[in-house]
Amino acid sequence: LKSGVVIKEVQDGPASLIGLQPGDVITHLNNQAINSTKEFTDIAKALPKNRTVSMRVLRQGRASFITFKLAE
Repeated sequence: LKSGVVIKEVQDGPASLIGLQPGDVITHLNNQAINSTKEFTDIAKALPKNRTVSMRVLRQGRASFITFKLAE
């Protein structure tokens, strides 16, 4: 991969509720490019509560956007 993080496992919780699957590659979170797991973690920790957030995901070579809202 040139950028993004690969999802290896999805447990019950927010990730499964928004439809993420093992093998998906998250390339952007909240309109910010993801280049490492540390970047993903830092951006995820700073996500706004009760606002819609977008995530760009590659699945089987196809890009799509998933939008979701984090509860408080």
